Amino acid sequence: MAISSNMPGSLRGSGALSIPSLAGFGLGGISGATAGWNGTLRMAYSGFTTVEATGQSTLAAIAATTGIARPPAGAGPFADAAALLDSPLGVEVVTIDVGGWDTHNAMGTHTAGDMRNLLAGLATNLANLQTDLDARGLAGVTTVVMSEFGRRVLENASGGTDHGAANMMLMMGGRARGAVVHGEWPGLAPSQLDRGDVAITTDVRDVLWEIVRDVLGNPSPHTVFSGHTPTPVGTTT
Repeated sequence: MAISSNMPGSLRGSGALSIPSLAGFGLGGISGATAGWNGTLRMAYSGFTTVEATGQSTLAAIAATTGIARPPAGAGPFADAAALLDSPLGVEVVTIDVGGWDTHNAMGTHTAGDMRNLLAGLATNLANLQTDLDARGLAGVTTVVMSEFGRRVLENASGGTDHGAANMMLMMGGRARGAVVHGEWPGLAPSQLDRGDVAITTDVRDVLWEIVRDVLGNPSPHTVFSGHTPTPVGTTT
């Protein structure tokens, strides 16, 4: 499942469900104003066209999630993720899209400003998620934090940084081998940069390969990462 207004590319074609929030998903949304339309809509989408099939799958998804205990109002997507993983739906993967990282201007410093606030928010959300998972007895959940792009090393004229290449990943809980920094630090000297970016040292597919194999229990990760030959990283236990 994805807790997002849009289906992430990694889950497209998988049959996954994307919802903005547990509280707002369902007939009538948060207000419940149209909650009684279920029977009418089932009749309206009772045929076999693509639109009708989509309507039927949507209604089925609503019915399946109805019994999940909703976190308190305003608890956010991380609380929704824990509730979904603790539900009887058999959810294997939950993705959360955390925005605001396109820091082209006014990033601030390590003591104050937008970047410090973004990192503090991420840290708080991750800590709260792990606390929630622990309280629910979900010891097997592995959390992965990643981005599709990094930032350039040098500050631009607006006090920010532009799109770069290399980035870092975080893992915690479950099968993560914690308290370890994997990979080699490439350095920040001009000669060590890749066209102004931190040099890439680890292929993201190598990390996700180990997640697919050791966390999701897929004995054939090569079917997921077709054509890729992994280099062992050792992120999982």
